Amino acid sequence: HILVFFQNPSELRPGGGFLGSFADIVMGPEGIREIKVTDIYDPDGQLDQKVVPPKPLQAITKNWGARDANWFFDFPTSAKKVISFLERSKIYTEQNISFDAAIAMNVRVLQSLLAITGPVTLPEYGFTATAENVLTRLQREVETGRDKANGKPKKILTVLAPKILERLSLLDTAQKRSLYDAFAEHLRTRDLMFFAKDIEMQNYLQAVGAGGEVTNFPEGAPGEYLAVVAASIGGGKSDAFVSEKIKLSSRIEENGRISNFLTIERAHRGDKADDPWYRATNRSYLQIMTPKGSRLIYIGGNDTRTIKAPLPYTKLGYLIDPDVRQIEETAQLIPAFGAEELEAFGKTVFSTWLNLKAGATRTLEAEYINPARFSLGAERIPYQFIFERQSGATVSLDFLLEAPPGYHFAENGAPQFNLIDENPAGRVQVSLTLVKDHPADQR
Repeated sequence: HILVFFQNPSELRPGGGFLGSFADIVMGPEGIREIKVTDIYDPDGQLDQKVVPPKPLQAITKNWGARDANWFFDFPTSAKKVISFLERSKIYTEQNISFDAAIAMNVRVLQSLLAITGPVTLPEYGFTATAENVLTRLQREVETGRDKANGKPKKILTVLAPKILERLSLLDTAQKRSLYDAFAEHLRTRDLMFFAKDIEMQNYLQAVGAGGEVTNFPEGAPGEYLAVVAASIGGGKSDAFVSEKIKLSSRIEENGRISNFLTIERAHRGDKADDPWYRATNRSYLQIMTPKGSRLIYIGGNDTRTIKAPLPYTKLGYLIDPDVRQIEETAQLIPAFGAEELEAFGKTVFSTWLNLKAGATRTLEAEYINPARFSLGAERIPYQFIFERQSGATVSLDFLLEAPPGYHFAENGAPQFNLIDENPAGRVQVSLTLVKDHPADQR
Protein backbone atom coordinates (compact mmCIF):
# COMPACT_ATOMS: atom_id res chain seq x y z
CA HIS A 1 0.00 0.00 0.00
CA ILE A 2 1.46 3.32 -1.12
CA LEU A 3 -0.06 6.58 0.05
CA VAL A 4 -0.24 9.65 -2.14
CA PHE A 5 -0.79 12.84 -0.17
CA PHE A 6 -2.60 15.53 -2.16
CA GLN A 7 -1.25 18.66 -0.49
CA ASN A 8 -2.95 21.98 -1.13
CA PRO A 9 -0.36 24.83 -1.16
CA SER A 10 -3.22 27.33 -1.01
CA GLU A 11 -3.21 26.54 2.72
CA LEU A 12 0.41 25.95 3.69
CA ARG A 13 1.63 23.56 6.34
CA PRO A 14 5.32 23.11 7.29
CA GLY A 15 5.48 19.81 5.38
CA GLY A 16 3.69 21.27 2.33
CA GLY A 17 0.04 22.17 1.82
CA PHE A 18 -3.03 21.14 3.79
CA LEU A 19 -3.61 17.43 3.32
CA GLY A 20 -7.26 17.43 2.27
CA SER A 21 -7.31 14.02 0.61
CA PHE A 22 -5.10 11.10 -0.26
CA ALA A 23 -4.92 8.04 -2.47
CA ASP A 24 -4.17 4.48 -1.41
CA ILE A 25 -2.41 2.74 -4.31
CA VAL A 26 -2.51 -1.01 -3.84
CA MET A 27 0.36 -2.77 -5.61
CA GLY A 28 0.67 -6.43 -6.55
CA PRO A 29 3.11 -8.56 -8.56
CA GLU A 30 1.25 -7.58 -11.70
CA GLY A 31 1.39 -3.85 -10.94
CA ILE A 32 -1.33 -1.50 -9.71
CA ARG A 33 -4.35 -3.38 -8.40
CA GLU A 34 -6.45 -0.51 -7.10
CA ILE A 35 -6.40 3.24 -6.56
CA LYS A 36 -8.75 4.56 -3.92
CA VAL A 37 -9.03 8.32 -3.29
CA THR A 38 -10.30 9.25 0.19
CA ASP A 39 -11.22 12.46 1.99
CA ILE A 40 -8.80 12.88 4.91
CA TYR A 41 -11.70 13.55 7.26
CA ASP A 42 -13.02 10.00 6.77
CA PRO A 43 -10.16 8.24 8.63
CA ASP A 44 -9.81 11.13 11.07
CA GLY A 45 -13.47 10.73 11.97
CA GLN A 46 -12.83 7.09 12.88
CA LEU A 47 -9.80 7.71 15.06
CA ASP A 48 -10.50 6.72 18.67
CA GLN A 49 -7.27 8.05 20.12
CA LYS A 50 -7.36 11.71 21.11
CA VAL A 51 -4.10 13.57 20.58
CA VAL A 52 -3.17 17.12 21.61
CA PRO A 53 -2.45 19.27 18.53
CA PRO A 54 0.77 21.32 18.29
CA LYS A 55 0.12 24.62 20.08
CA PRO A 56 -0.27 26.87 16.99
CA LEU A 57 -2.86 24.45 15.55
CA GLN A 58 -4.96 24.67 18.70
CA ALA A 59 -6.26 27.96 17.30
CA ILE A 60 -8.24 26.03 14.66
CA THR A 61 -8.67 22.45 15.91
CA LYS A 62 -9.25 20.66 19.22
CA ASN A 63 -7.95 17.27 18.09
CA TRP A 64 -4.89 16.39 16.07
CA GLY A 65 -5.27 14.04 13.12
CA ALA A 66 -3.82 13.01 9.80
CA ARG A 67 -5.18 16.15 8.10
CA ASP A 68 -2.69 18.33 10.01
CA ALA A 69 0.05 15.80 10.67
CA ASN A 70 2.38 17.15 7.98
CA TRP A 71 3.28 19.70 10.64
CA PHE A 72 7.02 19.12 10.40
CA PHE A 73 9.34 20.75 7.87
CA ASP A 74 11.29 17.47 7.82
CA PHE A 75 9.20 15.42 5.38
CA PRO A 76 10.17 11.95 6.70
CA THR A 77 8.85 13.02 10.12
CA SER A 78 5.64 14.39 8.60
CA ALA A 79 5.14 11.28 6.44
CA LYS A 80 5.60 8.92 9.39
CA LYS A 81 3.19 10.99 11.46
CA VAL A 82 0.46 11.01 8.80
CA ILE A 83 0.89 7.25 8.30
CA SER A 84 0.69 6.61 12.03
CA PHE A 85 -2.63 8.46 12.31
CA LEU A 86 -4.08 6.64 9.31
CA GLU A 87 -2.93 3.23 10.56
CA ARG A 88 -4.69 3.91 13.91
CA SER A 89 -7.98 4.74 12.23
CA LYS A 90 -10.71 2.09 12.23
CA ILE A 91 -10.87 2.35 8.43
CA TYR A 92 -7.53 0.54 8.29
CA THR A 93 -7.23 -1.28 11.62
CA GLU A 94 -10.39 -3.28 10.86
CA GLN A 95 -8.84 -4.34 7.54
CA ASN A 96 -5.39 -4.88 9.06
CA ILE A 97 -3.90 -2.50 6.49
CA SER A 98 -0.55 -0.79 6.94
CA PHE A 99 1.31 1.46 4.53
CA ASP A 100 4.76 0.89 3.09
CA ALA A 101 5.56 4.25 1.51
CA ALA A 102 4.23 7.73 0.86
CA ILE A 103 4.42 10.29 -1.92
CA ALA A 104 3.56 13.94 -1.32
CA MET A 105 2.49 15.98 -4.32
CA ASN A 106 0.91 19.38 -4.59
CA VAL A 107 -1.32 20.94 -7.20
CA ARG A 108 1.65 22.12 -9.27
CA VAL A 109 2.32 18.49 -10.16
CA LEU A 110 -1.31 18.10 -11.22
CA GLN A 111 -1.01 21.22 -13.36
CA SER A 112 2.04 19.74 -15.10
CA LEU A 113 0.21 16.48 -15.76
CA LEU A 114 -2.69 18.32 -17.38
CA ALA A 115 -0.28 20.43 -19.45
CA ILE A 116 1.15 17.20 -20.87
CA THR A 117 -2.02 15.09 -21.23
CA GLY A 118 -4.16 17.97 -22.39
CA PRO A 119 -7.55 19.04 -20.94
CA VAL A 120 -9.71 16.46 -19.20
CA THR A 121 -13.47 16.87 -19.49
CA LEU A 122 -15.62 16.21 -16.43
CA PRO A 123 -19.20 16.19 -17.73
CA GLU A 124 -20.50 15.29 -14.26
CA TYR A 125 -19.29 18.70 -13.08
CA GLY A 126 -19.87 20.72 -16.24
CA PHE A 127 -16.31 21.83 -16.91
CA THR A 128 -13.04 20.80 -18.50
CA ALA A 129 -9.97 20.66 -16.24
CA THR A 130 -6.88 22.39 -17.61
CA ALA A 131 -3.50 23.29 -16.18
CA GLU A 132 -4.71 26.87 -15.85
CA ASN A 133 -8.06 26.32 -14.10
CA VAL A 134 -7.65 23.09 -12.14
CA LEU A 135 -6.76 24.69 -8.80
CA THR A 136 -9.60 27.21 -8.73
CA ARG A 137 -12.22 24.80 -10.10
CA LEU A 138 -11.30 21.98 -7.74
CA GLN A 139 -11.28 24.39 -4.80
CA ARG A 140 -14.68 25.76 -5.81
CA GLU A 141 -16.20 22.28 -6.07
CA VAL A 142 -14.80 21.31 -2.68
CA GLU A 143 -16.01 24.48 -0.99
CA THR A 144 -19.41 25.05 -2.63
CA GLY A 145 -20.17 22.17 -5.02
CA ARG A 146 -23.08 19.76 -4.80
CA ASP A 147 -20.83 16.99 -3.49
CA LYS A 148 -20.21 19.01 -0.33
CA ALA A 149 -23.93 19.14 0.35
CA ASN A 150 -23.98 15.34 0.00
CA GLY A 151 -21.12 14.97 2.47
CA LYS A 152 -18.51 14.03 -0.18
CA PRO A 153 -16.70 17.29 -1.01
CA LYS A 154 -13.60 15.54 -2.41
CA LYS A 155 -15.51 13.17 -4.71
CA ILE A 156 -14.35 15.13 -7.75
CA LEU A 157 -10.82 13.80 -7.19
CA THR A 158 -12.04 10.22 -7.47
CA VAL A 159 -13.46 11.15 -10.89
CA LEU A 160 -10.49 13.16 -12.13
CA ALA A 161 -7.65 10.87 -10.99
CA PRO A 162 -8.55 7.78 -13.09
CA LYS A 163 -9.01 9.90 -16.20
CA ILE A 164 -5.56 11.44 -15.82
CA LEU A 165 -4.00 8.02 -15.21
CA GLU A 166 -5.68 6.69 -18.36
CA ARG A 167 -4.26 9.59 -20.36
CA LEU A 168 -0.79 8.98 -18.90
CA SER A 169 -0.87 5.36 -20.08
CA LEU A 170 -1.33 6.60 -23.65
CA LEU A 171 1.54 9.11 -23.78
CA ASP A 172 3.81 9.07 -26.81
CA THR A 173 7.61 9.21 -26.59
CA ALA A 174 7.83 13.00 -26.68
CA GLN A 175 5.16 13.34 -24.01
CA LYS A 176 6.93 10.81 -21.79
CA ARG A 177 10.08 12.88 -22.05
CA SER A 178 8.11 15.98 -21.09
CA LEU A 179 6.68 14.08 -18.13
CA TYR A 180 10.15 13.02 -17.02
CA ASP A 181 11.42 16.62 -17.26
CA ALA A 182 8.40 17.92 -15.33
CA PHE A 183 8.88 15.38 -12.55
CA ALA A 184 12.57 16.25 -12.33
CA GLU A 185 11.69 19.91 -11.87
CA HIS A 186 9.07 19.10 -9.21
CA LEU A 187 11.59 16.98 -7.33
CA ARG A 188 14.03 19.90 -7.51
CA THR A 189 11.55 22.29 -5.87
CA ARG A 190 10.01 19.74 -3.46
CA ASP A 191 6.63 19.73 -5.15
CA LEU A 192 7.20 15.96 -5.06
CA MET A 193 8.66 14.17 -2.04
CA PHE A 194 8.98 10.46 -1.24
CA PHE A 195 9.18 8.39 1.94
CA ALA A 196 9.62 4.65 2.46
CA LYS A 197 9.53 2.61 5.66
CA ASP A 198 12.22 0.36 4.25
CA ILE A 199 15.50 1.88 5.48
CA GLU A 200 17.53 1.02 2.38
CA MET A 201 14.90 2.51 0.09
CA GLN A 202 14.62 5.61 2.29
CA ASN A 203 18.38 6.09 2.23
CA TYR A 204 18.28 5.86 -1.56
CA LEU A 205 15.46 8.42 -1.81
CA GLN A 206 17.44 10.87 0.30
CA ALA A 207 20.63 10.20 -1.66
CA VAL A 208 18.93 11.20 -4.93
CA GLY A 209 17.35 14.31 -3.41
CA ALA A 210 13.76 13.05 -3.27
CA GLY A 211 13.32 12.70 0.49
CA GLY A 212 12.54 16.26 1.59
CA GLU A 213 14.52 15.81 4.79
CA VAL A 214 16.17 18.62 6.78
CA THR A 215 19.87 18.40 6.04
CA ASN A 216 22.33 17.82 8.84
CA PHE A 217 24.58 20.85 8.81
CA PRO A 218 27.80 19.99 10.69
CA GLU A 219 27.56 21.48 14.18
CA GLY A 220 30.19 24.17 14.68
CA ALA A 221 31.14 24.20 11.00
CA PRO A 222 31.84 27.62 9.45
CA GLY A 223 28.82 28.36 7.34
CA GLU A 224 25.16 29.33 7.33
CA TYR A 225 21.83 27.50 7.15
CA LEU A 226 18.40 29.00 6.50
CA ALA A 227 14.85 27.81 6.01
CA VAL A 228 11.74 29.98 6.28
CA VAL A 229 8.68 27.86 7.01
CA ALA A 230 5.08 29.11 7.04
CA ALA A 231 1.89 27.52 8.34
CA SER A 232 -1.45 29.11 7.52
CA ILE A 233 -3.60 29.07 10.66
CA GLY A 234 -7.10 30.28 9.87
CA GLY A 235 -6.10 32.13 6.70
CA GLY A 236 -8.51 30.54 4.23
CA LYS A 237 -6.80 29.51 1.00
CA SER A 238 -4.90 32.77 0.71
CA ASP A 239 -1.45 31.18 0.28
CA ALA A 240 -2.37 30.65 -3.38
CA PHE A 241 -1.77 34.39 -3.83
CA VAL A 242 1.08 34.96 -1.35
CA SER A 243 4.65 35.28 -2.57
CA GLU A 244 7.75 35.65 -0.45
CA LYS A 245 11.08 37.38 -1.05
CA ILE A 246 13.77 36.11 1.29
CA LYS A 247 16.94 38.19 1.58
CA LEU A 248 19.78 37.17 3.86
CA SER A 249 22.81 39.42 4.29
CA SER A 250 25.64 37.66 6.13
CA ARG A 251 28.86 39.29 7.22
CA ILE A 252 31.97 37.51 8.47
CA GLU A 253 33.48 39.92 10.96
CA GLU A 254 37.19 40.37 11.68
CA ASN A 255 36.87 38.27 14.85
CA GLY A 256 35.50 35.36 12.76
CA ARG A 257 31.91 35.74 13.93
CA ILE A 258 29.05 35.53 11.39
CA SER A 259 26.31 38.14 11.80
CA ASN A 260 23.09 37.90 9.80
CA PHE A 261 20.37 40.32 8.79
CA LEU A 262 17.27 38.66 7.31
CA THR A 263 14.29 40.27 5.60
CA ILE A 264 11.18 38.36 4.61
CA GLU A 265 8.89 40.34 2.33
CA ARG A 266 5.45 38.78 1.90
CA ALA A 267 2.93 40.04 -0.66
CA HIS A 268 -0.76 39.00 -0.83
CA ARG A 269 -2.19 39.48 -4.33
CA GLY A 270 -5.56 37.83 -3.72
CA ASP A 271 -7.56 41.05 -3.34
CA LYS A 272 -8.96 40.73 -6.89
CA ALA A 273 -9.73 37.00 -6.66
CA ASP A 274 -13.31 35.92 -7.34
CA ASP A 275 -13.57 33.48 -4.44
CA PRO A 276 -13.64 34.74 -0.81
CA TRP A 277 -11.26 32.07 0.54
CA TYR A 278 -8.49 33.56 -1.62
CA ARG A 279 -9.23 37.10 -0.38
CA ALA A 280 -8.96 36.10 3.28
CA THR A 281 -6.30 37.64 5.49
CA ASN A 282 -3.25 35.39 5.44
CA ARG A 283 -2.47 34.42 9.05
CA SER A 284 0.85 32.63 9.13
CA TYR A 285 2.89 31.04 11.86
CA LEU A 286 6.46 31.60 10.66
CA GLN A 287 9.51 29.59 11.65
CA ILE A 288 13.02 30.82 10.83
CA MET A 289 15.35 27.84 11.00
CA THR A 290 19.01 28.68 11.67
CA PRO A 291 22.19 26.86 12.78
CA LYS A 292 21.88 25.36 16.25
CA GLY A 293 22.90 27.85 18.90
CA SER A 294 22.13 30.98 16.89
CA ARG A 295 21.35 34.02 19.06
CA LEU A 296 18.51 36.38 18.17
CA ILE A 297 19.41 40.06 18.40
CA TYR A 298 16.27 41.62 16.96
CA ILE A 299 13.04 40.81 15.19
CA GLY A 300 10.49 43.34 13.97
CA GLY A 301 7.54 43.80 11.64
CA ASN A 302 5.83 40.72 13.08
CA ASP A 303 2.55 40.19 14.92
CA THR A 304 1.69 38.47 18.19
CA ARG A 305 -0.99 35.88 18.75
CA THR A 306 -1.99 34.18 22.00
CA ILE A 307 -3.19 30.61 21.64
CA LYS A 308 -5.24 29.23 24.51
CA ALA A 309 -5.86 25.50 24.80
CA PRO A 310 -9.47 24.90 23.67
CA LEU A 311 -9.83 21.89 26.00
CA PRO A 312 -8.43 20.73 29.37
CA TYR A 313 -6.29 18.13 27.61
CA THR A 314 -4.64 16.63 30.70
CA LYS A 315 -7.94 16.21 32.50
CA LEU A 316 -9.51 14.57 29.45
CA GLY A 317 -6.62 12.13 29.07
CA TYR A 318 -5.42 13.31 25.66
CA LEU A 319 -2.17 11.81 24.40
CA ILE A 320 0.85 14.05 23.81
CA ASP A 321 2.79 13.20 20.69
CA PRO A 322 6.47 12.52 21.57
CA ASP A 323 7.86 14.47 18.59
CA VAL A 324 5.72 17.50 19.41
CA ARG A 325 6.64 17.23 23.09
CA GLN A 326 10.36 17.08 22.31
CA ILE A 327 10.17 20.31 20.29
CA GLU A 328 7.74 22.24 22.48
CA GLU A 329 9.69 21.48 25.67
CA THR A 330 12.58 23.51 24.22
CA ALA A 331 10.41 26.59 23.59
CA GLN A 332 11.38 29.86 25.27
CA LEU A 333 9.34 33.02 24.91
CA ILE A 334 11.09 36.22 23.85
CA PRO A 335 8.46 38.77 25.02
CA ALA A 336 10.44 41.81 23.89
CA PHE A 337 10.18 40.67 20.27
CA GLY A 338 6.84 38.85 20.31
CA ALA A 339 8.68 35.69 19.30
CA GLU A 340 9.68 32.29 20.56
CA GLU A 341 12.89 30.29 20.35
CA LEU A 342 12.93 26.51 20.11
CA GLU A 343 15.00 23.63 18.79
CA ALA A 344 13.93 21.25 16.03
CA PHE A 345 15.84 18.89 13.72
CA GLY A 346 19.21 20.10 14.95
CA LYS A 347 18.36 23.76 14.30
CA THR A 348 17.58 26.79 16.43
CA VAL A 349 14.20 28.10 15.32
CA PHE A 350 12.81 31.59 15.84
CA SER A 351 9.02 31.54 15.50
CA THR A 352 6.48 34.33 15.31
CA TRP A 353 3.25 35.38 13.53
CA LEU A 354 2.55 37.55 10.52
CA ASN A 355 -0.90 38.64 9.34
CA LEU A 356 -1.24 39.89 5.77
CA LYS A 357 -4.38 41.44 4.34
CA ALA A 358 -5.31 40.89 0.71
CA GLY A 359 -3.59 43.47 -1.47
CA ALA A 360 -0.94 44.26 1.14
CA THR A 361 2.82 43.75 1.39
CA ARG A 362 4.68 43.45 4.70
CA THR A 363 8.30 42.89 5.65
CA LEU A 364 9.62 41.03 8.67
CA GLU A 365 13.19 41.74 9.77
CA ALA A 366 15.45 39.64 11.98
CA GLU A 367 19.04 39.96 13.12
CA TYR A 368 20.90 37.04 14.64
CA ILE A 369 24.40 35.74 15.32
CA ASN A 370 25.69 32.37 14.10
CA PRO A 371 27.33 30.32 16.91
CA ALA A 372 30.20 29.15 14.68
CA ARG A 373 33.33 31.23 14.30
CA PHE A 374 36.00 31.21 11.65
CA SER A 375 39.60 30.74 12.73
CA LEU A 376 40.96 33.48 10.54
CA GLY A 377 44.59 33.60 9.54
CA ALA A 378 44.81 30.66 7.14
CA GLU A 379 45.45 31.28 3.46
CA ARG A 380 42.29 29.45 2.35
CA ILE A 381 39.17 28.82 4.44
CA PRO A 382 36.11 26.84 3.24
CA TYR A 383 32.60 28.22 3.73
CA GLN A 384 29.21 26.67 3.06
CA PHE A 385 25.70 28.11 2.75
CA ILE A 386 22.59 25.92 2.73
CA PHE A 387 19.06 27.14 2.05
CA GLU A 388 16.10 24.77 2.14
CA ARG A 389 12.79 25.65 0.54
CA GLN A 390 9.35 24.82 1.88
CA SER A 391 7.27 22.61 -0.40
CA GLY A 392 4.43 24.55 -1.99
CA ALA A 393 5.73 28.02 -1.12
CA THR A 394 6.25 30.69 -3.78
CA VAL A 395 9.64 32.14 -2.86
CA SER A 396 12.70 33.91 -4.23
CA LEU A 397 16.12 34.02 -2.60
CA ASP A 398 18.71 36.79 -2.40
CA PHE A 399 21.82 35.80 -0.44
CA LEU A 400 24.66 38.29 0.09
CA LEU A 401 27.85 37.28 1.89
CA GLU A 402 30.58 39.70 2.90
CA ALA A 403 34.10 38.40 3.53
CA PRO A 404 36.07 39.51 6.59
CA PRO A 405 38.66 42.28 6.21
CA GLY A 406 41.71 41.00 4.36
CA TYR A 407 39.90 38.21 2.48
CA HIS A 408 38.09 37.69 -0.80
CA PHE A 409 36.28 34.78 -2.41
CA ALA A 410 38.16 32.49 -4.78
CA GLU A 411 35.03 31.96 -6.87
CA ASN A 412 34.68 35.59 -8.02
CA GLY A 413 37.81 37.33 -6.75
CA ALA A 414 35.69 39.83 -4.82
CA PRO A 415 35.08 40.52 -1.10
CA GLN A 416 31.35 39.93 -1.61
CA PHE A 417 29.39 37.04 -3.04
CA ASN A 418 25.78 37.45 -4.14
CA LEU A 419 23.36 34.67 -5.11
CA ILE A 420 19.96 35.62 -6.56
CA ASP A 421 17.50 32.85 -7.42
CA GLU A 422 13.89 33.60 -8.39
CA ASN A 423 12.89 29.93 -8.11
CA PRO A 424 15.29 28.17 -5.74
CA ALA A 425 15.59 24.43 -5.44
CA GLY A 426 14.38 22.50 -2.44
CA ARG A 427 17.97 22.60 -1.26
CA VAL A 428 20.43 25.26 -2.38
CA GLN A 429 23.99 24.45 -1.37
CA VAL A 430 26.82 26.89 -2.04
CA SER A 431 30.46 26.03 -1.30
CA LEU A 432 32.89 28.95 -1.28
CA THR A 433 36.53 29.48 -0.37
CA LEU A 434 37.86 32.51 1.50
CA VAL A 435 41.30 33.49 0.21
CA LYS A 436 43.66 35.76 2.10
CA ASP A 437 44.49 39.02 0.37
CA HIS A 438 48.08 39.76 -0.60
CA PRO A 439 49.65 43.00 -1.81
CA ALA A 440 49.43 41.73 -5.39
CA ASP A 441 45.66 41.34 -4.94
CA GLN A 442 45.32 45.04 -4.20
CA ARG A 443 46.94 46.21 -7.44
